[in-house]
Amino acid sequence: MVSAIFATLLSLLSAYSASRWLASPLKELTRGVQCIEEGNLDFRVATDATGEFEMLADSFNRMADALRERDTTIRNKTFDLEMLNRCLSEMNELLESNVKERTAELEMEKGRLEAILASMAEGIVVTDGNNRVILFNSAAQRIFGIAPYKMIDRHVEDIDMKGEFLHLVQGMREVKTEDLLVGKEKEVQVGRKKLRVSLSPFLDQTFEFAGVVMSIRDVTHEEEVARMKTEFIAAVSHELKTPLTSMKGSLQLILGKGEGLTEMERELIRVCHRNTDRLIRLINDILDISKIESGTVDLNLKPESINRLVAYSLQEIDGFARDNGVTLQNAVATEGLPVLGDHDRLIQVLTNLLSNAIKFSSPGKTVTVSARRQGDFIEVSVMDEGNTIERADRDKLFQKFPQMKGIKAREVGGTGLGLAICKEIVERHHGRISYQAGKAGGNIFSFTVPACGENL
Repeated sequence: MVSAIFATLLSLLSAYSASRWLASPLKELTRGVQCIEEGNLDFRVATDATGEFEMLADSFNRMADALRERDTTIRNKTFDLEMLNRCLSEMNELLESNVKERTAELEMEKGRLEAILASMAEGIVVTDGNNRVILFNSAAQRIFGIAPYKMIDRHVEDIDMKGEFLHLVQGMREVKTEDLLVGKEKEVQVGRKKLRVSLSPFLDQTFEFAGVVMSIRDVTHEEEVARMKTEFIAAVSHELKTPLTSMKGSLQLILGKGEGLTEMERELIRVCHRNTDRLIRLINDILDISKIESGTVDLNLKPESINRLVAYSLQEIDGFARDNGVTLQNAVATEGLPVLGDHDRLIQVLTNLLSNAIKFSSPGKTVTVSARRQGDFIEVSVMDEGNTIERADRDKLFQKFPQMKGIKAREVGGTGLGLAICKEIVERHHGRISYQAGKAGGNIFSFTVPACGENL
């Protein structure tokens, strides 16, 4: 009985000890799960058990290490994302601020541009790539007598305008199809108004045609003032020519028969004679260009040999060239180059160009005349070896009374009308006159006249 009781107690004690030994690691694992669940990823299971309990504890600890590493990675990425989000937020605020500032600047610039366009004396009309009007300023409204709201968003071909306004439509087509970097200039008559219109294309970001800007200026009053000025100068010049001719004849008579004059008196009379000659040449030039501009000069167009015209001009100017120590060279081909032109006027153009070339050439230099055929025209060129004309002066060459900056231009003098007369005469022949600097220095003036089918 005692043995049975003792055995029972021993069994209970052994069972209790075994249950404690088995339950302890399980409790430790349970506590570890609770810690992990609560977010304590630093907890690790510590047990002296062996076998399956040891393997279970190691697996739990590895799982805890992996969770901690993943949590650390997530926290780092979350921090990076927060920093990035903060930077993006700051950049967005800065961008919004810049956009607001730029928008305000653009609004101010737009207001300034609208004020400028509204106050301009020239009319401004802008069309898009489809020739629809997108801008029509106040000056254009005054010039055409039409309200802007009737023009905006309308195709220019649909605008009912009198006169030659529709000629601008063709000009727009030409601007669109030709070189997109080169504009055009046209003169149109709208009612009693004479308008000078500059058409300039503008391009988009891809350098494609985006529309046309038309600058319109009413030159009616200017043309009338210019006509009155020309008529006045012509009238005054005509009135001055007669007494100056008489003065010249009187001075020549005094010089021819003035035996009792001293050398000083003779020199003074020679100066007066030279200045009288210069004034008469100036008046003749003024009368000449006035007649040409007014259209009262009729050209006697007939077949002429350019070879003979050049030879005659060189012969006429030869004495002046010798006095200046300049050699004249005729480089025109011997075969006939017939042109259709006015004999006297073409001689006038050639002698004017040769005279200028001689004036601007130093002694010992050569002035060369050449001619060649260019399609339906004959191009005649006068080349000198003088100093090249300054770039600032080249645009003024064919104007009346140009203010040249070159020192030589002030020294040689002249009426300031020679090239302007040449331009008018050449254009009346339906040709053109131009200037270019020589490749090796010097200057080249060229003009074209229509070629003639007859061989002379």
